[in-house]
Amino acid sequence: SYCSNLMSPLVRRDMRAFIIQGSEILKRYPTPGSVMMWRGRAVGKQTVALADIEQQVAREVIKAYADSASALQNREASAILLESAQSALAVSQRKYDKGAADITEVLSTQAALADAWNERVRCLSEWHSSRLQLLASTGRMGRFAVSDASKAKP
Repeated sequence: SYCSNLMSPLVRRDMRAFIIQGSEILKRYPTPGSVMMWRGRAVGKQTVALADIEQQVAREVIKAYADSASALQNREASAILLESAQSALAVSQRKYDKGAADITEVLSTQAALADAWNERVRCLSEWHSSRLQLLASTGRMGRFAVSDASKAKP
C-alpha cells in the first residue's frame, strides 16, 4: 500500500538494490561507449550498446528516485506553509473583529492563503507525477501500481 510515504518498505528495499546495482554499472562504464575488456580481449559492439543502455536506465532510475524524494519533501513543506497561512488568516480575522487590524491586513493574509493553496496543489501534482515517473522507470508501472498510487493520501 502506498500510504503517506513515497513508497512501501518493500519497494524502497528494491530501489536501494537497484540504485546500488546502477552505481556499480556507472563505476564499470563511466562514459557511454567505453571500451570494455573481458578476459583480455575487447568485447563486441552489442555488449557495449547493452552497457550503455544499462547505464542510461540506471541514471534515469537514480534521477527519478531523487526527484521523488525532493517532491515528497516539497509536499510536506507545502502542508506546513498552508497550515501557517490558515493560522495567520484566523489571527488576522480575530484582530479585525476586535478593531485591531484593518481590512487590508485581512485581504493580505487571504492572498497569502490563496498563494499557499496554489503551492500546495503544485507540490501535490509534482509529487504524483514524480512517483509515477519512478514507477515507470523501475518497470513497476502496471494496473495495480497505478491504482495503489491513486489511493495514497496527500
